[in-house]
Amino acid sequence: MIALLLRGSGRVPALLLALFCLSSPGSARTQLPPAGDVAGHLFYHDRSLKQTYFIRANARTAEVALTTDVDPVMWPDASQYLEYKIGGGGRNLDQITVYATATRRVIYRLNEVPYFCGASIRPSPISKKLILTQCYKNPQSNRGVVAVFDLASGTAVFSQPDQPERYKYRWLPDGRLLRVHDETGALAVTDVGRNASWHSLGRIAVPRSRRIFSFEVNPQGTMLAFAFQGYSNYAGQEVTGESDIWVSKIDGTSLQQFTAVGHVYDPAWSPDGSYIAFAVDTSRYCSSSLTSCPGASYLWYAPASARNMANILDGFAHPFATQLRRRYPSGNVSVLVGARLRAWVQ
Repeated sequence: MIALLLRGSGRVPALLLALFCLSSPGSARTQLPPAGDVAGHLFYHDRSLKQTYFIRANARTAEVALTTDVDPVMWPDASQYLEYKIGGGGRNLDQITVYATATRRVIYRLNEVPYFCGASIRPSPISKKLILTQCYKNPQSNRGVVAVFDLASGTAVFSQPDQPERYKYRWLPDGRLLRVHDETGALAVTDVGRNASWHSLGRIAVPRSRRIFSFEVNPQGTMLAFAFQGYSNYAGQEVTGESDIWVSKIDGTSLQQFTAVGHVYDPAWSPDGSYIAFAVDTSRYCSSSLTSCPGASYLWYAPASARNMANILDGFAHPFATQLRRRYPSGNVSVLVGARLRAWVQ
């Protein structure tokens, strides 16, 4: 059983969200260009069909439905994936199950996972049995434990209690951990071990009135991609729908804007680090929490070297960005709309 100590809790205020729209550039609507020869596989959840699919990134073969889980986590080599179920372990405990991608055979199952450890689970890039996660007493807690779990033994091989929600964590390709503060942009690294400590790596110059909503490390460990999100009430953590992607070197230097659209989220590096996938999503946030937000989410990718991309619109040709697509078992192909990209893997 994984034993962790959590201290402190607080309730995050309700978010006041606004929908941002982008005007049409007025160009003629075009047909889909031929699929690019991009590497790897996509792992995405279709919100309307309530299925999570696995498909070659170039969509030359049909997608395969793997699970109905909303937010499964896949290892970088695509060999296995994880599902987290709140309350699945019984007696107010959670459950972690790891499946083989090819056969859905159960590889690991932990039935006594305490607290809420489903936040930002990240599989190790160098081990099939290690995962990085943040654990809280409940989903509303804003302080908790960052931990690395050994799925084979069911123990925590690294943990630090009382960590603010302001910190976000990722693996580095060599098995170390990277931490960033979403407001100050301070970067730090640590080894995984009982007596490990954090060492400063650098600092991101977070744009004014924004915070780091998400970030990803490229597979080579040399670059970072950030989604910087705007705040209508910075102190109260009330976000707007405004979000774009920026890139920097691993130490936070050479920060440059990747997209300039206003509603771009969820950066994901291709397995070879050549491209960045992202969601252009006009449905992510809106002013009403009582009804569904208008708009839609479309998945795109572009060379990691692209900068300041604007006018990225469904159905319109773009000089750098290309829409990701899906191939149905029938053979029909369409752009990926209404889906959340969970991973771009080998």
